[in-house]
Amino acid sequence: MKKYWLLALIWTGFIFYLSSKTAPASSIGQGDSLFGYIAHFYLFGILGVLYYLSLKEAQVKREYFLALILLIGYALFDETHQLFTPGRTFQIIDLAIDSFSGLIIFYFK
Repeated sequence: MKKYWLLALIWTGFIFYLSSKTAPASSIGQGDSLFGYIAHFYLFGILGVLYYLSLKEAQVKREYFLALILLIGYALFDETHQLFTPGRTFQIIDLAIDSFSGLIIFYFK
């Protein structure tokens, strides 16, 4: 397995672990903090970069576009997964931030 794919797999596992944690009743609805938005941006921005580097390493054409598609797909999966985690919900704003953070990969062009 190529090194960037392995790192991307580990990072997706880390994100999955974080989103699998049950939110205590006192924190429901309080995920709308600046810290939470920044955390989403960085977690998924790093994932987008890892996807891009993985695809570039594999010499895939249109690696920017495909990395963005993979990132948005995982962000959608992650938010959907939270529907089944007690105390967590599907948040459109989180999905938007996760997806928008993928634009950071264009910095590496």
